[in-house]
Amino acid sequence: MVPVELNDLDRRIWEEELAGFVPARVFDVHTHIYRWAFYTAPDKERGTYRQFVSEPFEEANWQLLDECDRLLLPARQVDFGPLRPQLCRLADRTGRETLVRIAERVVRYILRLRIGCD
Repeated sequence: MVPVELNDLDRRIWEEELAGFVPARVFDVHTHIYRWAFYTAPDKERGTYRQFVSEPFEEANWQLLDECDRLLLPARQVDFGPLRPQLCRLADRTGRETLVRIAERVVRYILRLRIGCD
């Protein structure tokens, strides 16, 4: 896993702007879990999207996400709801259809939350 560290600016922003604002429990509804290898554009290495995915971060997995949450949201509980176990199982598989199924499940779950039905 890529080592992720906070710098002085990160700490200052948290302490001065966010610590008193971010609630104790955060529900993450927009998380990017991906593998660069799944991006199949023929010109992906020369395309503009490459600037957003540097080599050390070609795989953004749950372990990296948890580490970032721990550092960026100290003393906060970050929750993904009942989706996380399902997403973990799906994210271990490969291929575009897996990502589509994940997106469909996330959308269905969020819609159920908004309209309050099962």
